[in-house]
Amino acid sequence: MTEMFNATTYGNGFEGFVNWTNLIANGWMISIFILAVSAVGYIVGKKQGMSSSSALVMAGILIVILTPLFQLFTVVNGQIIIAGLIMVGLGVGGYFIGR
Repeated sequence: MTEMFNATTYGNGFEGFVNWTNLIANGWMISIFILAVSAVGYIVGKKQGMSSSSALVMAGILIVILTPLFQLFTVVNGQIIIAGLIMVGLGVGGYFIGR
């Protein structure tokens, strides 16, 4: 059974709500949000005419930048930084292989 929201335990306002939903999702709520933001960044980059490798690098950099930023406020699964670094590496490698 999930625990009801308690402002004294999780905090007030938006940060408390984020902490509570993150607890319910076993720490994956913010991680999934960061991955969704990077996916949107990749899609927008492709629609704006970027090459796939450049858009992949941009999405990976978004993950690498947003993860420590969100770790200041709540628990984030640190393993998604590895996914971001892999995306940056694949994008840079794809750029140089495609030359």
